[in-house]
Amino acid sequence: AGAPSGSVTFIDTYTDFAGVAQSRVLGTAVLGANGAPPGTAFLDTAGPNGPFAAAVHSIIAEYTGDPVYAPSTGILDRLVVANPIAASI
Repeated sequence: AGAPSGSVTFIDTYTDFAGVAQSRVLGTAVLGANGAPPGTAFLDTAGPNGPFAAAVHSIIAEYTGDPVYAPSTGILDRLVVANPIAASI
């Protein structure tokens, strides 16, 4: 069947330390693009996609599917960010 094609949208969800639920789209990546191996997606969280706020995050990956592979969703749960930093050069 070969490697899947299509794209993956990455969504950051978290509850901030004030108890407010937050959600933002980090971006969409095409499988096999930007140096990623076939069937994988790469999204850089530097620049407009970051930094992450201090909180416990869940990253949701939503795959669009293609003619062979069905759409699916995966979650990276409990990504803890204690001390976010931002740097400019």
